[in-house]
Amino acid sequence: MGINSTYWSSRQQVVATITGDMHNKFIDQFLSTANATFTNYNMLNVFYDWNNNPAQRKEWMHGFTCADFDWVAFDVLYKLGAKFNYNLAFKPHKNYMNYYAKEAPNIVSFDDPQHHQKIVNFFELVEFKFKSMSFPELMLELWTLLQGDVYLRYNNDYYHVKLHAPFINFKYVPELLPGEAKYRKMLKEFNNNKSTMQ
Repeated sequence: MGINSTYWSSRQQVVATITGDMHNKFIDQFLSTANATFTNYNMLNVFYDWNNNPAQRKEWMHGFTCADFDWVAFDVLYKLGAKFNYNLAFKPHKNYMNYYAKEAPNIVSFDDPQHHQKIVNFFELVEFKFKSMSFPELMLELWTLLQGDVYLRYNNDYYHVKLHAPFINFKYVPELLPGEAKYRKMLKEFNNNKSTMQ
């Protein structure tokens, strides 16, 4: 049967190879519990700032989207022994939708009179009202909103986020596959040793 090459993009490529046993363990040990483990979709991450080096990003809260699920699945497959192809023509990328905050978001109670109506107003705007606004009205409302009270629902809690410039943005960046950093380091050491032997 194979992969439907007319459905997926032209960038489709084989990222890893697994055995039937790995596949069965992936289904049994990971997918069977994934819905209970990953219960909420959280589109937004909260960072103090962005750095293209993941180790140097200051992150307050990590979102969880379908793309994050893919990367968790890659990690599980790697631990099961999947053989990843680290010489892909197109490096796998990950998307990030980010808020930027001066400090860690504060958990607030939905029932707190200081926050209740602000939470309601915020989510009414971002989930419903924007659909009936003109583009200029929406941009003005978003700009006003980003200057004030922004809330984030994370799992079953609400957080108040105090934003700072650039407030919000989207990033689409290449990411290392599981085990790739180790592979690249070993390859570099091998090439260095090879060149000193000549």
